[in-house]
Order: sequence, then C-alpha cells, then structure tokens
Amino acid sequence: MNNRRLKICVLGSVNDFYTQVIVYFLKKNDIKFFLILEKKSPALESTKSNKKFLQIFFNKIIKSLYYGRYKGLSKRSLFTYSEFFKEKIFNLTKKKKLVRPYISNITQDAKIVDSINSQNALKYLKKMKFDLGLLAGVGILTKETLKTFKKFCLNAHPAPLPECRGGGALINSLAQNLVPAASVHTVTEGIDAGEILKVAPLKLNKKDCFNSIESRLAIHCAEILSKVVKKIISGKKYKTKKNSGKLHQWKDCTIDKQRLALSNLKKLLKKI
Repeated sequence: MNNRRLKICVLGSVNDFYTQVIVYFLKKNDIKFFLILEKKSPALESTKSNKKFLQIFFNKIIKSLYYGRYKGLSKRSLFTYSEFFKEKIFNLTKKKKLVRPYISNITQDAKIVDSINSQNALKYLKKMKFDLGLLAGVGILTKETLKTFKKFCLNAHPAPLPECRGGGALINSLAQNLVPAASVHTVTEGIDAGEILKVAPLKLNKKDCFNSIESRLAIHCAEILSKVVKKIISGKKYKTKKNSGKLHQWKDCTIDKQRLALSNLKKLLKKI
C-alpha cells in the first residue's frame, strides 16, 4: 500500500518535544501526514508581578517532585533532591543542545483541539477517515477514538516490551538489566498492551547518563516509529508478538529500585 492511499494522522500536543521529533522524522522519510494537536497547560510566562511569577515558578517545581520519576520517592531523602537537581541542570545545559535540531513550529498546519478524546477531535477524526494513527505525546485513547481509524494506531514505547509496560520505562529497563530500547506496538485501550511490531535497542556511549539516555530514547522512539510506518506504507508486513508483560507504575519506582537501576547503568556503560 503506498502513501497516496494511506491516510496517516499524528496525534500530538502543542509545544511537546516528542511530537516535534516525530514530525521531524516523518518529514525526513517523506511520509505525508495530518497533524492533530491537543492544548497543554500554558507555558510559564512573564507577568507584571515578579512576586506572582516566582510563585508560579516554585509551584511548578514543587508539583514536579510529585510526578513521574519522583512520584515514588521519599521527599525526605537526599537521593530524591540529588536526582531532581541533576535532571534540572541537564535540562538547562546539555539537553538544549541535544534537542535543538528537532525543534520547529508545527502548529501552522495542525488541527488544534482541547483534548485528543474531545468531541471536537472525534468529529474531525470521523470526518477524515484516517487509516493509521500515530501517538506522539498524548495519553490513553478512548475506545471511541480508536475506532475512528480504519487500520490501527501505533505507539513507540521507550522500553523493551513485553517486559517493561507502563510508567518508569527506563528505570524498569535498567532495574531488570535490560538494554534501553524503543518498542513499536499497536494501541489498545490498555496501557502499552497492543501487539509488538518491533523492538530496537538504543546504542549507548560511555558519556551517557540516566538523563541523556532518557532524552535520546525519545528521539530513538520517533525514528524507529517512522521507519516502521515507512515499511507499512511500502506494503511490507510485520510479524507481531503478543504483549503479555507486567504493567509497571511510576509509584513503584522506589529509591531502592532507582538505585539498582543506576548501579546497573554504570555496569552497562563500563562494558562499552
């Protein structure tokens, strides 16, 4: 099946880095697509009141300590704050250089909606009758949204499947002594539960750290997903693998598990 007959829709978020990376690789592979972007919370903007600006800034900092990697960590532990500030410093320095080539304005030709599962988005999807959907930085799709696609939706999960479904992808990969990888799978109502099309390990280098691997995994996922789509367009079929692995959650990424993951990472990098 060629790209002229296959209507592809990318489901992403405004100002989301992963959405921008997927758009970058699809364009690089000359894959035509439509783009739907859901609105995210407004970015931190300057205000007339410095006091109000600082209050919003610190509220965002505090909130981030109860989200993602830090959700299962004690707020009384030095480990928590050590890892937290390592991440912030990395994001302000090395990450900017890493992500710069992929950043562009993608909103110009996109359909903007309040939410991917909103009635407005659903109406648009039904009208357009897309064949294939690509998840690019959005959450779980409802059954009704999934049904609008003639073939299926695809997602690239930043961990080897079926072993590491769900949250804490990189932590759980390393804690199990697995090489970080991108796994392309079909999308179902379950979390990372669809059939697996491809698992592609990430090539590590000696200078890597947890934060650099996490950032590079996002780029790797987008690149592998675009390659899978290109093969589907060309008519090639994938042998799918059942995805029956355990579902992990962020809250289970305890200090002990994260320390084990970091320890295993050091051993992994020494082998390079």
